[in-house]
Amino acid sequence: MANGTPPAGICELMRALQNSDNAIRSEAEKKLMEAVKGAPDQLVLELLAVLGASNESASVELRQEAVVVLRQCAMEHNSKSCWKSLQNTTKEALKEQILVSLTKDPSLPVRRNAANVVSTVASTCANSYSELVKEWPRLLLFLSETISSGQAPQVTACLKVLTELVDLIGEELLKQGPQTVALLQTCLQSPPGEVRAAAVQLLFQMVEDLEEEVLTPLGPLMPQTIEVIKGFAMASEHEDCLKETLEALISSAEEEPEFFKAHGLQQLWPLLLEMCKADHWADSAVRHSAMEAVMSFFEGLCEDFCKPEGLPFLEQLLTLNIQWMLEVETNVELWTSKADEEDDEIDEDIVDIGEENLDRMASHCAEKDVLEDAFMPALFKVMRAILSQQTASWKEIRSCVMAVSQVVEYVEEEAWIDQCLDFIGPHLTNAHPRARYSAFQALGQTAYDHDPYVAENHATTLLPMIVTGLDDSNIRVATNAASALASMEDMDPDDLEPHMEGLMTRLVTRLQKGDTRTMQETCLSAIAVVGEAAAELFEPYYDHILPMLKQLIATPGDQQRSLRGKAFECASLLGEGVGKEIFAKDAHEIMQIMVQHFKAGFAADDQTREYIHEAAGRVATVLGKDFKPYMSSLLPSLFTVLNQTPQEVALEDDDDEITHALVDGKLLGLKTAVLDEMTETLTLIGSLVEALEDDFVDFLPETCRQLMPLLDFAVSDEVQDKAYSTWEHVVTCARAAVDHGRCDKSLVGQVTGELLKKTVAMMTKLPHDSADAAALTQLQGHATATAAILKKAGPKVLANQDVSDLVKVLVELVSRVKLEPDIPVELAPKKSSGAAKDKDDSDSSDSESDEGGVTPQSVRYSLVDVVASLMKVSREEFVQVGLTMHMELLKHLLNNGNECDRSLALYMASDVVEHLGELSVPYWNSFMEIACGCITDKSPVIRQHAASVVGHGAKVAIFAQIAPVAAQQVARVLQKHGERHRRRRALNAEAKQVAMAVDSSIWALGMICEHQETNVGGDSSVAWKMWLSHMPPRCDREVGVKACSQLLGLMAKNHPVVTATEQQPRVLAILTEAYKSRNSNTSLDKEIAASIARAGAASVKNLATQLADRQQKKLEQILKDGEKGQSQEAMLGS
Repeated sequence: MANGTPPAGICELMRALQNSDNAIRSEAEKKLMEAVKGAPDQLVLELLAVLGASNESASVELRQEAVVVLRQCAMEHNSKSCWKSLQNTTKEALKEQILVSLTKDPSLPVRRNAANVVSTVASTCANSYSELVKEWPRLLLFLSETISSGQAPQVTACLKVLTELVDLIGEELLKQGPQTVALLQTCLQSPPGEVRAAAVQLLFQMVEDLEEEVLTPLGPLMPQTIEVIKGFAMASEHEDCLKETLEALISSAEEEPEFFKAHGLQQLWPLLLEMCKADHWADSAVRHSAMEAVMSFFEGLCEDFCKPEGLPFLEQLLTLNIQWMLEVETNVELWTSKADEEDDEIDEDIVDIGEENLDRMASHCAEKDVLEDAFMPALFKVMRAILSQQTASWKEIRSCVMAVSQVVEYVEEEAWIDQCLDFIGPHLTNAHPRARYSAFQALGQTAYDHDPYVAENHATTLLPMIVTGLDDSNIRVATNAASALASMEDMDPDDLEPHMEGLMTRLVTRLQKGDTRTMQETCLSAIAVVGEAAAELFEPYYDHILPMLKQLIATPGDQQRSLRGKAFECASLLGEGVGKEIFAKDAHEIMQIMVQHFKAGFAADDQTREYIHEAAGRVATVLGKDFKPYMSSLLPSLFTVLNQTPQEVALEDDDDEITHALVDGKLLGLKTAVLDEMTETLTLIGSLVEALEDDFVDFLPETCRQLMPLLDFAVSDEVQDKAYSTWEHVVTCARAAVDHGRCDKSLVGQVTGELLKKTVAMMTKLPHDSADAAALTQLQGHATATAAILKKAGPKVLANQDVSDLVKVLVELVSRVKLEPDIPVELAPKKSSGAAKDKDDSDSSDSESDEGGVTPQSVRYSLVDVVASLMKVSREEFVQVGLTMHMELLKHLLNNGNECDRSLALYMASDVVEHLGELSVPYWNSFMEIACGCITDKSPVIRQHAASVVGHGAKVAIFAQIAPVAAQQVARVLQKHGERHRRRRALNAEAKQVAMAVDSSIWALGMICEHQETNVGGDSSVAWKMWLSHMPPRCDREVGVKACSQLLGLMAKNHPVVTATEQQPRVLAILTEAYKSRNSNTSLDKEIAASIARAGAASVKNLATQLADRQQKKLEQILKDGEKGQSQEAMLGS
């Protein structure tokens, strides 16, 4: 260290940068930036003087600050970067001093930061090993000599530098000969623990950063490496070294698990398990890191763990995590007292870690498609072994039950769902409250994850247990029983009827007693679920329940906020269930209170806000046009919320409560709670427009004025998307108002034109760098909204020039969105139908074809969806001015592209054939034969779109020429994938792609059978039977609805295939399976119920004897629903 005294000015600046006073620190930052820009050489030399000064001349804190600033000056992408501006003499002085500080500064933090500066300078001045040798020839020699002959602190510091430079020089170091391996071997045997730790960390960094073929020389070092880790684990004085080493192991295991599989995992695994089990560590982070290491190996080698030879490892890891879950609080009184606390975690943190790990394991196994075949059998084997021990207590029961709760979400096969419920059931009555509590929690989780299967098939068994649970002496257990009931939303009224009195009596009693707020809120949720499921069975309880709810709604006080919100929710849900005639009077009373809340506004933390927004929407839905008198009170307060605009925020602000975005060079932000409120407000406005229908036209001008700025709302994609969604309702309202003579015919064109003017202008702003994620997100949002709004606007809104201009923009944008080479093909995002959504559409997220966030592929799909909307609503205009441009793009993608391009081309072809029909035939030569061949393509997404093309094409007479080949192709897909499709529900992305392709093939085969029956080749009855045997589609809701609607249409026509005696039970089973399933909707359910009711109860019940028990039970409910619908129609008719 030098003994000179650094300049006073630089020392003062360093102190100011460390000052806790924001104003002083900001002023110092300003001075520092001035020095960086105005006198960089002087600044760096003065910083070096601080760094080289003695402890007496410059404190550790000053040297630490100096070395941090020096690193910023050397970094390429930093606001304080000035390396390129420095004179060579200054650069050399920095290099020299930083090596001195690296090895000789007495402060460990300074030495560590000096190591960071060394690696930063090396990375800034060189991009390769050879370039580094040229630009800083002394560095590698200095590091090598110091490691070979220096003291432990110096050796450790130099090893740290090498570790940080592995991605730059590591490959060359290993390729040049045995010197690097010999150096590592020497360091691994060095007595000082810090040197051994640094050597292991360097080795692990090489494993993490370098290619597998380069790592071969490191394999023989693994036995020594494991011995080093073992030595650290046995010596408490090396715990810090062990922590750092385990963190390095985790990173390398995540990146390159195959290296460890080949080199030492068999020896490392038991060592890590023992570290996980030990609880003597001074810092629990050691134990946690050991667990994360074994989890990283599992996640990287999941398929290997699930092979027969890997199952012992899997079982050991399952056992370990369940053992971690045993560390729970045993004081029941203390645990029970936490019933109303938001943070009620009183168990050890390893309990949560164990539970989360089981979730991670199940998720990975589901992704690799080994969950049912390997993971679940292993889990149940482990749990049986644990519970069979004589020492097993309520803790073991609780842990095993919670294990099931954590993994059941990923189960696909119904047999495993049944087994999970069979395991949970006996523990609902366990003697210990914590075991019962967990059992009801697992029950609720299973019901929630597998709705409607659990509610439809297990309610008769579970409801008596829930009734008993509601009487539990422990309030937390009783609360979870109510919560489990609230998760069973699709119960059959017949299953509920025997238990209605018991359930409602207990829920009302618990609600009135108010033992805990959580119990009251959960009771309200359960009452709402029971009310919706019970239908008319709930009417006797309505007059007793609603006064209680109104009393809760009217109760003032901040302490009652969440309960008041739940009461609003419950009342509105019950109102939806009983209908307008019964609910109207109460609805108006509730609205009087609700209006006062809207007028007063909501605090950012007001828990009732979201409940009230949603409840108001439901009440409006029930009251319909009778809701209009409340609009003058509601809309001003809603518009006040929407008028909040983003404000400029400081760049250094790091507030989690602020959402911000860079707009025109300014950082604009708005509180996240405000954005949430804006989103909820837009949802409510959409509900109000939908409820009032054409009566909302009176409020349309001001609503449009308020929405327009939100269509380009860069701070929040969610607000922007919701504004577009609300505009869809506006266009629908305008169309309805025109159709009913409530306004001028030009209104639809005005609101649609204003929207298109805005969105097209924004879409064309896409930068030529289409890798810009934010720009792509914006573009997809604009495109999706435009497609939906065009459909809502309907025909005769756009002129030829409008259509031509829009198609030109869209074709150009598709061409500008570039894809990375060799990326896997993706499913298309879910299309907006442009029709009113069913109330249950929001619950179909796991069955829709949406694989995740915005990508270049999803953007391209969304852009061509706009073209499809034009075909649908401006058919003639599109054929005249847009079709040629569109087909040129299609042909280019199909003939010159990769899998992603071909997939998009077939997606476009499907739209062309669907919407243009006979008008598309002149272009068939460019894609129809190719589409037919692609039905059996290796890519499931290409198969999906190809099958869709031929399915739509089958309706056109000329398709007869290719119908035999198309039928054969579709049959091949169903023969290969159909059986698996019937057995399993697709959860992971790959399985979903295959399932969507199978669904598309099922529908296509049905279309070919119906429209090309005489051209399928051979006996058409074989094709018909294949179609019926694979019906209904199970993954794609849109396709499922179309296929089942086709079946109903064939029944209405008395088609011999579906009315044949031998096929009637199968047809009945298909409709029963589709009814109120994930792949149905309200209108299809109504058609199915009506169709079955028309067949006659006696005939249906006779056929039902050939169905499974659960299907027979569901069929009884369908008959009831159908007969009820017939009665309602008869009443309306009279």
